[in-house]
Amino acid sequence: MDNNDLFVAPNPLRNQSTFYLNLANLSSNARLIIYNSNGSPVKTIPVDNQKTINWNGADDHGNRLPAGIYLYQLRDEQSVFTGKMVIGQ
Repeated sequence: MDNNDLFVAPNPLRNQSTFYLNLANLSSNARLIIYNSNGSPVKTIPVDNQKTINWNGADDHGNRLPAGIYLYQLRDEQSVFTGKMVIGQ
């Protein structure tokens, strides 16, 4: 990882994935947002200066998301980092 890395493993997700954050100067109110293939946000996770975030593949209502391709975005007031992940069956 270099000074501005964000990645998720395992990808594709089966039961749980971990987001690994190595980002310089990220504000304390940063959020990790998961988007479905339609571009709608389905899960928002506060980062709270964490270096890893575990996620079980559930949406904001606790429902397991269906298999498919999802985008994730880490954002604060100054920065946006984006990636792609797959939820397997």
